[in-house]
Amino acid sequence: KTYGIAITLDGTTEFTAIGLVNGDTVTIVTLTSAGVSSGAAAGTYPIVPSNAAGSGLDNYDITYNNGTLTVGKAGLTITANGRTKTYGEAVVFAGTEFTSDGLKAGDSITSVTLTSTGAGSDAAVGTYNIVPSAAAGINPANYDPIVYADGQLTVNKADATIDVARD
Repeated sequence: KTYGIAITLDGTTEFTAIGLVNGDTVTIVTLTSAGVSSGAAAGTYPIVPSNAAGSGLDNYDITYNNGTLTVGKAGLTITANGRTKTYGEAVVFAGTEFTSDGLKAGDSITSVTLTSTGAGSDAAVGTYNIVPSAAAGINPANYDPIVYADGQLTVNKADATIDVARD
């Protein structure tokens, strides 16, 4: 399963019974795993079987072997928000000028590093990329890939007035 999604284990189909004879059957097994909840971190968890029920099972010493549930990382996209400024002004990024898409299980990204060659006061009129990186927050390790999408910083012309002096 993927991080952020809860699943239910099906004790009627998600097991294999080996060694039964004479038409004996296992119809249901209780299956439990700490990895089934939406908040289970990426990684592997045992699936623990117990309480087999069916026909003729009193004739067997039942051994239960655990299975494995793998929780894969979820994808996440972080996009820098667009900004505008006037030529001659500098922009200082707080690290909160972004949006995120794909967060699960109450997680949050609280900050990212944002850089732009247009941030300085000497940046010429034009459009520059705002480049996000280095996400920090609650559970960023449960996401892969983290895709960073650039925003745009637009530098607008400054107003200038030319006065003619005449004597």
